[in-house]
Amino acid sequence: MTAMQKQSLSYLLPALLAAVTMVSPPTSAASGCPERFHAIPLTTDAKFCQQFDDKLPASLSFFSAGTPELTLDYYLSQMTAAQHSNSKGRQVLQSQQGHWVIVISQDGEGSQVDILVKANNP
Repeated sequence: MTAMQKQSLSYLLPALLAAVTMVSPPTSAASGCPERFHAIPLTTDAKFCQQFDDKLPASLSFFSAGTPELTLDYYLSQMTAAQHSNSKGRQVLQSQQGHWVIVISQDGEGSQVDILVKANNP
């Protein structure tokens, strides 16, 4: 490798890294989960994320150490206009426009949270 090629690489690699960082969604370093999924926040302790979002409808599932009640309280405080119901022991939140659904269920000592995004918010 010539000196000129090495110098070009020394400029190119940081620029490439910066570009990838700008395109990638922010993630929690510990869990690899995004901070948000289609504008819906995840709990700060979210882990074991499984994301399927090539196109809409898109979904993301994750585990939270919080109980379903604590997780529900978090989402009710974040999504104040959400409609809440209980279905078969699961807490269900839905946007008034039907653009997304969040289902919270018991998972051991914590919660499984499933987020389904049906449409982008206008």
